[in-house]
Parts: sequence; C-alpha cells; structure tokens
Amino acid sequence: MLRGDMLRAREKSVTSEYISRGPIPSWLLDHLIRQSTDSTPFVSGGPSRIMVIYPNENSRRQVISRFNENLAIESNLHHTINSLVRTLIADFRLPRIISNRGPLELIIHEECRLESKKLGFPLINPIPSMDWGRGKTRSLTDLFATLSKENSISNWDGPGAGTFPKLIARVEKKLGGTHPDMGVLRVIEALRARSEPFSFLDLDGIIMLNQQPSFPQSHLDLMLEISHILPIHQLVYPGNFRLGTHGKLLLDEFPITNPRELPNWVPSHKIDSETPVNKVSRTLIQREAHSIDASIDIAQSRLQDSKDDVILIVDPSLEENRHRWHRAFRNIGIQLNPKEITSTMHPLGNWLKLLISLPHGADAFSFETMKSIASQSVVKTFETPASHPTDPSIEPVFDLDVLSRIARDNHILGGPGTLLKWLQSLSRVYTEENEQSARESAQWWVLCLANSLTPLLCDADKKALLESEIRIGCHSGAKLPLVDVRSTGDEWLFHILGSLETESLMELSQGNSPSIASVQQTILDNHTSLREMQSVMSHTPPLNGIDWVDEMRSVLDSAKITSIGNNPKQRILLHTPSDSMGCNSDLTILTHLSSNSWPLKVKRVAFLGEQERHRMNILRPDGPIRDARHHLLNLIYSASETIILDSQEDDSSPPAAPLREYTSDAENELETNFLEKKSIRPVSPKDFRQRDGQEIFNGRNPYRTPIKPSSISISFDSLMHQELSRRQPFRASPVDGYLDEELLPNLVSIERKDLLKLRVPKRKGIGATSEEFPILPEFEHEEFPILPEFEHPRYNERWPVVGGLYNRSKTPTIDPRPLKGRRIGEIGFDSRNGHGTGVEQSVSVWSPSRLQDWIRCPRMGWLTRGIGASEDDIITEDLDNRTQGTLLHNVHYDIISKVLGLEIGKEKVIDYDSPMTISESYISDSDMMEIALSSLDFRAPWLERTDAVSNQRLRSFTGMGRNEWNSWLADPAPVPTSGRVGALVRSERSIGDSAPICLEWSIGDNNQGGVEISIPDRFQNGDNTPPFKAHGFIDRVDLLPFDKDSEKWYDPRGNDSVAPLMIHGSNWKPKRIVAIRDLKSSDTKKPQERHDIALLEEIQLAIYARSWELSHPGDLVVAAGISVIGHNTEHFIEKSKNYTQNSQIKIGKITNLSSKMYRFPNEDAAPKSDPFRAWLSQRLLTASRAAEMAYSGHVVPTPSESSCRFCKVRNACDARVEVNRI
Repeated sequence: MLRGDMLRAREKSVTSEYISRGPIPSWLLDHLIRQSTDSTPFVSGGPSRIMVIYPNENSRRQVISRFNENLAIESNLHHTINSLVRTLIADFRLPRIISNRGPLELIIHEECRLESKKLGFPLINPIPSMDWGRGKTRSLTDLFATLSKENSISNWDGPGAGTFPKLIARVEKKLGGTHPDMGVLRVIEALRARSEPFSFLDLDGIIMLNQQPSFPQSHLDLMLEISHILPIHQLVYPGNFRLGTHGKLLLDEFPITNPRELPNWVPSHKIDSETPVNKVSRTLIQREAHSIDASIDIAQSRLQDSKDDVILIVDPSLEENRHRWHRAFRNIGIQLNPKEITSTMHPLGNWLKLLISLPHGADAFSFETMKSIASQSVVKTFETPASHPTDPSIEPVFDLDVLSRIARDNHILGGPGTLLKWLQSLSRVYTEENEQSARESAQWWVLCLANSLTPLLCDADKKALLESEIRIGCHSGAKLPLVDVRSTGDEWLFHILGSLETESLMELSQGNSPSIASVQQTILDNHTSLREMQSVMSHTPPLNGIDWVDEMRSVLDSAKITSIGNNPKQRILLHTPSDSMGCNSDLTILTHLSSNSWPLKVKRVAFLGEQERHRMNILRPDGPIRDARHHLLNLIYSASETIILDSQEDDSSPPAAPLREYTSDAENELETNFLEKKSIRPVSPKDFRQRDGQEIFNGRNPYRTPIKPSSISISFDSLMHQELSRRQPFRASPVDGYLDEELLPNLVSIERKDLLKLRVPKRKGIGATSEEFPILPEFEHEEFPILPEFEHPRYNERWPVVGGLYNRSKTPTIDPRPLKGRRIGEIGFDSRNGHGTGVEQSVSVWSPSRLQDWIRCPRMGWLTRGIGASEDDIITEDLDNRTQGTLLHNVHYDIISKVLGLEIGKEKVIDYDSPMTISESYISDSDMMEIALSSLDFRAPWLERTDAVSNQRLRSFTGMGRNEWNSWLADPAPVPTSGRVGALVRSERSIGDSAPICLEWSIGDNNQGGVEISIPDRFQNGDNTPPFKAHGFIDRVDLLPFDKDSEKWYDPRGNDSVAPLMIHGSNWKPKRIVAIRDLKSSDTKKPQERHDIALLEEIQLAIYARSWELSHPGDLVVAAGISVIGHNTEHFIEKSKNYTQNSQIKIGKITNLSSKMYRFPNEDAAPKSDPFRAWLSQRLLTASRAAEMAYSGHVVPTPSESSCRFCKVRNACDARVEVNRI
C-alpha cells in the first residue's frame, strides 16, 4: 500500500484501468463531446457528467482544440491539478492565491530578516546582528516549496522548522491571500472538513489521465481526499513500476481488466492496453549542434507534404535553446507560441536594470558600462540641461576617445569611489591637450549622468557630486549647469518610465513579443503592488541608495510578461518531455537526447541531505531517470511516426541513459538512418548563402543566383592569400645572395625580423657547387674555384636589395615596403585587394604613425586610419602600457625642464651662462630623484590608492612600499635613486654631454600645416614620388658639441641654408649639430631590439630628423635613436660617420646599424657618402611611397606575423596571418 492506512483506503472510491499509450481514448473523447451537447441528467438516461484531470496544460488545450468550434465547452470539466486547486479555492471561498510573479519574494525576505533578529532561525543565523542575505531566504523558500509539494512540512525538524511555516501563515493572514505553495494543502484541509465543493455538485465522477511516476505526494493526497466525495477512475499506462514506465497509481490496487467491473458512470468500452503500432526510426547526426537544423528540415518537409499534420518537437534543454528554435522557425515563416519572459529579457527592462545598477557593485561607473548606457536609445538617462554659460558649442556628449583615454591614463576601472575618480580626472585643466572642448563635453556628460542618478547613489558619491570644483568646466572654467534631481528612488523610476517615447520605440517589438508599453505597465504594476504589500505588512520601504537599487533589481527580475498572439491550433508544438505528457501529433521529433542536454540528476535543495530525503521518502535519487524513461516511452508512441535524432557519433555528447537503454533493447526494432550536415536543407538566409557557396565551390549551380556574381570568389580570398604567400620568392640569387630584381613584384609580405638582419651569411666551402649555386662564369676555368663572399648591401653591385635564403640563413634586406602586390587577373579578387578604385585618400598632412600603418600593411592603414575601423579599447585591471609610457615620458620632461630650465614645446636659446647639460648643472642624483617623485605624485594621483595594481606600480616606479611613499609625501626630500624613476634619473648621466634644447617640439610650429618633405629625383631610384607634409611631436632634441671638451655648441661659419640630404661633396657646413631622440617604454622587447626596429623598420626618426632640418636652416642631424624606458633606461643613438669627436663623449650607446646597409641610389659599389644620411634618405623615400600609395588608393593587404599580431582590424581581414597575440 501507498501512504495512508487500510481503513481509510477502503473508504476511498478509486478505480483504474490500463490503456494504450498514445492519443486520448476515442471512447472518452466521444463521451466528452456528447456531454457537451446533451444536458440530460445521467439518472434520466443522459451521459454521465465527468471531469477530466490532465497531466499538464498543454494536453488539456490540445484535447479541447479537437472539439467542434461551435461546441460550447465547459472549462470546469477540464482541469489540471493546478487549475483544479484554483477552482476549489474559489469554491471554498478561501483567500485567493498570491501571485508569485510579483514582489512576494521581497515581502517574505523582509519578514525573514526581521525574524532572524529575534533568533527565529538559530541554526542559520545564530547571532542577531548577522546580515540576512537574500540567498538564505531563497534557500528556505526552495526548501518550503519542496516540503509542501510532498506534504512533508510537519515531518521536517531541520533549519526553519516551525518558524518559516508560521512566517508564511502570518504573511498569508496580513496580505489576505494564500501562498502559492500552500494552495493544495489548504484545499486538502477544507476537503477533510467534509464540505462538498460547488463545482462537484453536478458531477458523476472524475477520470484522471496518466500521470508521471514523480506525481507529488500533495497532489496524490488531494485526489484521495476528493475520492471521498467523487469516484475517481484512473487511466494508466502499463509498465515496470521500478523502472518508471508504469503510470502513477493513487492506490496500490490492481487495475480493472473486465469491462463489466467498470463503474457505471464510466462510459462502456473495451479495455485495451496493447502497445500501439507506429513507425519509429532513429536518425544519426554527426553533432548534437545539428539537431535544430535537422528538425527544421524534417518538419518543413512534412508540412509541405501535408496541410493538416501536427508536428511535436521535444527538446529536454528547451529553455537554453528556445531562442534558437524560435529564430529557426521564423526563418521558414512559422511563428511559435511565445512563453513568459522576465522584464529583463526585454530591452526596456534590461537597460533599466543596467542603469540602476551603474552606481553600485564591482563595475560601478566603469567605462564599459557607461559606454553601453550611452549607446542605447531606449531609456533617456537624463534631461537636457540649460545651455553652456560661455560656449554654446559645448554640450553634454559621451566622447568615446576622451573617456577611454581618461580611464587608461588614470587607471579608472570601476567599483566604489570610481565616480569621484572620474570627476576629479575630468575636472583637471590639461593645457597640452588639443581638444579641450571635447573633454569638457565628456565631463559635462558624466556630471549629468551622475546627477540624474542622485537618489540611487551611495553617500560617498553624493558627497563627491556636491564638491564645487568638480562642477567647473575643465576648459571654460565656468560652472556647468545641471537639472534638479528627484528626491527618492520611486520618483526617479516614475520619471524615467514616464519619459519613454513609446510610439517611437514600438519598432523594438518584433512579432508577438511584448510591446514597450506592456513592459512599462508591468514594471509599474509590480512596483505598486510591492508598495501596497509593504504598507499592509508595516514594512518600511527603502527610499534611495543601494537598498532601493537591490529591491528594484528584484522587482525587475521577478516581473513576468506574457507575449501576445497565442495560437491554440499551432501545427508546430515545441515542448520539454514533461510538458509533452498527454500530447499527441502526427509526427514526433525527439532531439537533444544526450546526457549533456537531458540532465537526470536529482534536484539539490538546501538543508536537505541524503538522510533527510531517505527518511521522508522525497526527492528519490532515481526519480529523474524514472520520469525520463516514462516520458521517452510515451513520446515514442505519441504519434503515428516518431523520429529520434541521435548524436551517438558525437563523443562529446553521449546519449542519455533512457535513450541508450531503448536503442540497445533488441525487442525495439528501429529503422536507422544517417543524416549528414550537408544533406540538411538550408533554412536561414545564412544557411542558404553557405549552401550556395558550397555548391559553387564544387562546380555546381547554386540554389539562388548571386546578386553580385563577383562576390562568389570572396570565400576563396583566404585560400588565395595563403597560396600567394606560399608562392612568394625566398631563395637568394647565387650571384650576389639577394633576391633577383624580377622576383620583387611577387613579394606579398615582409617580416620585421628580416628587416633587422645585418649579418651576411658565408658562402659554401671552396669548390662547392650545386645546381642551385653553380660556379660563376669568371671562375669556371679555375682548377679549384673560390667563390667570393657575399657583400653587405652598401657594397653590393646593385642597391637596394631584398634578402633571400642562403644556406639556411637570410641575407640583409633594405626595406622595399610598401609592397604594391600584383594582380592575379580575377577582377573581383583584385578589386577587393587594393587594385580597384574609389578608396583614394586625400590626406593633407601625415603623422609618422599613420604612415607607418600604411607601410606595414596598406589595408590596415586604410581601415584604421582612412575609415576609422578598429577594435574597442578594453580597460584592463593592470596599468595600460600606453599610460605607463606617457607617465614616464612626462616625468622625464619634468626632470629636464626643472634642471635645465626648458619649457615644454619651446626651444631653448643657447646661453653659455646657464648649464647646457645635466653634467654642467652639478645637481645630484638624489635631488633629481626628488624632482622626479614630485612629478610622479602630480601626474599619477591614482598611486595613492591601496589596490594591488597601485601598490605594485608604486614599487615598480619608485622602489618604495606604501608606508615609505606616504612618509615621503608627508616630507618630500632628496632620496637615493630606485625603481624605474631612479633608473631614468641615473640614465641622464650616460648622455651628460648632449644638451637638450627642446622637449615635445611640434613639427608644425615653424611651418603652418606641417613640414613638406621631398626627395630629390636622383635619390628616388626611379620612383618619382611626390612630396608629402608631415606633423607630429619630437620627444627630445639635443645639441651635440663641436669640440671634444663639450664647450662649443654653435659654429657661426656654418651655412644658413637647409642641409642637403647628401652632405658628401656639397661643401655644406652646419651651424649646429643635432641629435633626435624618441622615448619608448618597453617591457617585452630587449632595449637594443627596440632601437633596431626604430632605425630599420620604422620611419618616425627619419621624419623627425628631416623635419627639424627643414624647419631649422643651418642645423644638421648627425644622430638619432631610441631612449628605452624600462626597468633600466638606456639611450641608444645611431651616429653619422662624419661626427667623429672624442670616443669618451657621453651621448648614449652608439650603434652603427646603417654603416654597411645604406647608400644613395646614384652611388656604385664603392660609396663615399655618409651611411647615416643614406639611411635618412631611404626611410624618407619609404614614407613618400606610402603616401603616394594612399593617394592612388592601392590598399593591398601585406599580411605578416609582425603586422597582423596587433592589427586592430585583423578579425575583419581574410588575409590575416594567425599568430599568438600574447
């Protein structure tokens, strides 16, 4: 026997019979139709009045839909357990069930919080002062729901026992309703009082359709209590009780097998429980991910073949896949019946929740969150303030570039205190910034946003917002106007929802999804309901701050919205296995039956351990798998044809246990088919395009003619680029060791590492010959031929040259970029890869970085610089490398400025009465360290924070710990050099003989609109490139002494004209000798390598050097190099051979990279010119060619590992080289 003693069981009127799996028995359906048309009482010969209990709402709707449309249907005769409970609550005049869609959870949580302070939950909250979180309330609520469902509340003696049921009863009494979990138990209590419900007065009996094995105990007790009033006859599927294939029995009694023993009110019929005959097949698919496409393909074919068939698709993981299912069916013109959604799944609810969450949490006022809020158009974040008091062009606007730069430079990530960091950083005056108005617009936008959120801010943020200095515009100095704020969170919410432009936002509603107005009204209704409940319960609602935000987030999460447009006669039914109980169709498709998609683990409930579950016989470990077996068997016979989509070939998604058991049973004869992905008909536009591409690729006609025929070759672009790269010449000529000139047009890329090679490999041994490297003609008569060594590029017979592979080593390369590529003859491919028209650039002034992008890859230069495409900056936890570089640059400038009296951006006049160099200043390293630390404190206020990043960077920059730094700030004084700043200070001694005369010099200062740079035709090697204008800022310009004692800085005998590119043979003499330095911070590259890249691969130093000469007639740049600021700062300098002063002179680490590499194009293999000047000419020619390519619109891709590694548009480029970006 089940629960209940034998005595009471005899009083119950419960019978049962076995029926066949499949549709509702025809005799029952005929009787239901008859009782709807014939009102003759049963005692007078009419049909008995029978109530039917369905397993779920889906089966109930399906049966009712089979009735004639003109037939009057009594809904009171068709129930599920839940709808029956609601009806009986109304019959017994019990308090209505409180909706769990609204704020009931918040009310219960507040009651629990108050109860915990009275030690109502001593096992969970043993100390009254402990916080009571929502997680504890949810745990108790889940436990209570499970116990009430199994009617085991009285048997529970664990956490919450006694207290929580009383709390629920108190809430029910005050709110005048019934808790959703108590509805069944309240009805059972009323039935035990032997009062007969009104709905049962004219009924003769109840027929209960088959129920799953895990039929809740409370529902079973309810039906047994009803059986004292009305007889109940069960229709049960036969099977194995232990395995779960048998339906649930209310009483453990044998079903009726003789029709004569049936109750007289049950329509006379033949008892038949034979297994129905239908077609069951198994379709094997390659991946479970193909399940939806395969199902759509099968369903679409069936719908086209039959206009009346109903198709049932069952997916155990429907909730995770629902969006994909709906989108897939929309692609074939079918709109599925929608389900309830929470308000946060709608754009309005989503953006509203994000907006109210902005001031709080780990991402409070983070750049990414503010960017998201600024990009949306659903919720109006703030009212437009009054016009700017002094400059009408300044408006509160979110500026992506400005705010991302501020976040990087000031290390603003998000979290408590972030608003103050934003306001302080934006309110500072930055005289060196070009676009001050844009900065003030961004400052005003942040102010307006924070001001509008005042009711939601924490006290610290409110205090920060009231500081007068942060409201002063960083550019204009005027007080920025703000609008009046709301005093409470509720007022703010009503204002935000009231300001929605619902008519213009209607386009956000697609198909039968909820409208913006319905979501708006639902949120308001739930909020109003919450306030009414709180008033009744004497709860004090939060007015503002984090408490109001937490409450409102819960309201938004719990607000449920039902979509419109429910179609009761939908031909496509999409359910989970449990929701499909009792449903039937013409074709059933079972999908996602893997162990990953069909979890069969028992539900875990807080505080319910194995012993408690076993003692109370609830949540049996085998419960889910018994239900799954029951569902699978019912679904197999739910239609005349059933198709099982099985992904057993997918090792990552093995079949679930019920499916594995069924398919391995020899008694189950299954027709097995294999469905490949390529044989599935396309459904979505994407699928059609993909299939068309595959057909074209295989030389077959596509389903649809391409709109643009030339586009069909797009899919081949990546393969074509790979093929061109593989065909790129790389073997060196045996004559001189470099690539033959006729092969150069076939180059598609140049790797940076090849440009940095300086060593020439040695030839093979004496007399070594091969087909690849034959004996040269002039040595073929020698008895023992000796092959001459390869020459460095400067001394080679031809110049410039591109290195090739020889004896596993490559010869040096003179930069041939930008590469123009070659046409392959396919018009579409050629036009997409830089050989078309329409992308000609009209850049009037070039920056070195912009030209460098065009040199490395013209496509990258066009996409990033021409049309502004790039990946968004991501603000990371660590300090951005650019921020670190800028900070150390500025500290370096401050040291030089304070010690030598320089002004940023202005040239220093030679004054022999004041120190020209660090060596002449006689200032100690400790004094310079004090200057550097003061600069660091001023420029990096975020170092005062105590987070891990600030502590680590403080130690890295200064060598100090937090306490040491605070002590120094309290009493600044000279200190020994340490950290990176100390290395920067010490490094100045290594270049003590060079005299800085300008820092951050703007190239356009002396020449409005930039400096025009041209290369004489005799140095262009036949390129005939036009001149180009350049602008930029030179980090540091130094004068070098004429004499060995570093006392002569100016020669009045020098020429007043601009220095020629080729000094040799010109008799031109300089008045001043100049060195150009560019500061770089680098932690990943060796300092020497960074200098090599700047000289041999980049063009920045060359443009800076020539721009200075053109702007300063009489000056000659004789050295240029990189100052690498890292753990140890090192100053590298490439020096002209004509500058031959004392070898002990301190101007940096001297390199000779150009000495064997460069010469002028008009020189032969015995050049006399200065290699440094030849280097300058060649790098300028490279820049000029890049500008000319941009003007002509040649945006060819030149992919390489070095250029693709950090390319900002690599994900949009089919020519990219896949590399590790770390």
